[in-house]
Amino acid sequence: MGAGELEDWKRYYLVEPWGAWRDNLHAGIIAAMIANTAPSTRRKRARRADEFLFVDARERRSQMTQRSLRYLFAIARRKPKPPEG
Repeated sequence: MGAGELEDWKRYYLVEPWGAWRDNLHAGIIAAMIANTAPSTRRKRARRADEFLFVDARERRSQMTQRSLRYLFAIARRKPKPPEG
């Protein structure tokens, strides 16, 4: 493949991406649509496609750690209530 053809493929990918990420997104959209059409008494809000995306176990652990740290920092910054009386 020549440099010109490679540049054409790069431009095409910017317009119409393909690959595992895109497939993952499509599967998430379909799963969210199915979940939102199924009757549920416990669900309070519509499900989003990103809730169904496949995430690698290491990535998920990292996300959970970051979420936990943000929560802990948020509650650590709260000022204690002054004593009543």
